[in-house]
Amino acid sequence: MRANGFVSTQSKYQQRKQVRRRALLLIAIALLMNGCQPSDPALTSLSRPAPKQMAVPPKKEDPAIKIEPGEPVKVEPPAKPNPIPEPPKPPPELKFGIDDMAAVAFEDLMPGPGDWDFNDFVTNFSITERINGEKQVEKITIEFFPRAVGGSYDHKFLLVVNGHKSQPSNIGLLTKPLFEGGADALLSRLDADGRVIGVESPRLDQDIVIFPSTHAALGAPGSNAVINTCPTTSTLASPTCRSLGPQPFLPAQQSVRLEIVLKEPGKNPLNGRTKVDTSKYRMVLHVKETRKDIDIIDVDPKNFDANHYPYGFIIPQSWKWPLEGINIGVAYPLFENYRQYLNERASNPQARVPPEVEKWFLSPRLGSPSPLYSAP
Repeated sequence: MRANGFVSTQSKYQQRKQVRRRALLLIAIALLMNGCQPSDPALTSLSRPAPKQMAVPPKKEDPAIKIEPGEPVKVEPPAKPNPIPEPPKPPPELKFGIDDMAAVAFEDLMPGPGDWDFNDFVTNFSITERINGEKQVEKITIEFFPRAVGGSYDHKFLLVVNGHKSQPSNIGLLTKPLFEGGADALLSRLDADGRVIGVESPRLDQDIVIFPSTHAALGAPGSNAVINTCPTTSTLASPTCRSLGPQPFLPAQQSVRLEIVLKEPGKNPLNGRTKVDTSKYRMVLHVKETRKDIDIIDVDPKNFDANHYPYGFIIPQSWKWPLEGINIGVAYPLFENYRQYLNERASNPQARVPPEVEKWFLSPRLGSPSPLYSAP
């Protein structure tokens, strides 16, 4: 009995031990699954080793930014973007020396003396010479804007660029050409609103016809009427205008632009000049009825009538021409002194004139009624 009892007691003890081991094993597994480390030696002997943590590699320094101990942080500024290139500057230009625009005025009775009112044909014009980097003329642009026709004759208005008036002509004088070497030319005709109504490629070895009819340029083709030389209201200052009565103002119906592109700018250096040389711009008035060609005094310094008056001249565009039939010496008293100077200069190129006489057009006769035409 004892033996049996002993054996039975031993078996029960073994069973309880196994149950305890299983319980501890389950507890250890549960702890390990929850990330805990068992402290009981019995549990430790049953648990698996804790997983090793992976080593984190050291952080590399940014080579663009390096911070030294005890030194301020240095950050390189971002690179500036490439600046937008500036547009190229336009080539320099030479303008007409008196004004940006000037005028040319004619008497049309040749060879006989006229009435010297210098309004038989008046046109404004502008000259622009474009200069290259070598200080050479590479392009010439001339524009013409007619203002008045005081003569009953009709005319052609011409430009001579080669220095030789086309023949037949009463003019045989050779003058300096406008430019040296070859060139291409384009002439554009514009209406009263500035729209191009015709384009031509004129020959440069012949006269260039700017206005085929001076009357037509001012809106009166086929007419012999005076245009813009008699007032629109009072005509007391001019006997001729009194007989004609007030006349309407007629704005120009045509203008012309001539562009000349030089093929050989190297043959046309400035040589130090800073103004347009007007003596090379040979403007000629051809009188259709008499078939006479008339040069201006700026080109031919010896071109006078029998009374020692010039037939035409260049003048600032701001001037006011005399009324129909009014002698220019009456409208501008200093012109008589200027005319004497022109005659002296013809034989003595070194002749000089006082500044106020040279600018006679700045001193009109004052009073009322005025002897000068004023465009509305």
